[in-house]
Amino acid sequence: MNGKPFFDSNILIYAHTGNEDPRSAVAQQLIESGGIIGVQQLNEFVSAARRKLRRSWNEILTALEDLRVLYPSPIPLTILLNPGFFARRDDSHAALGS
Repeated sequence: MNGKPFFDSNILIYAHTGNEDPRSAVAQQLIESGGIIGVQQLNEFVSAARRKLRRSWNEILTALEDLRVLYPSPIPLTILLNPGFFARRDDSHAALGS
């Protein structure tokens, strides 16, 4: 793998629960430090933000736009199911000298 943490949807949810939740600041720091976000986790975040956190669609869209700045290319589930994806990707970068 590439050494970056893969964020569960709970991290995304905690980051948007508000300042009254102590997990919020920790989750925000994790997200800002870098990692990997999957498309499925974004879907789960939208569902929980709407249903459990009772966020408006505008609030959810703003949160997704903010995440897109840090994570412009979420990983689709099909790639996550292919265990050799990251190994091949790392090999191709090494071959290119990056």
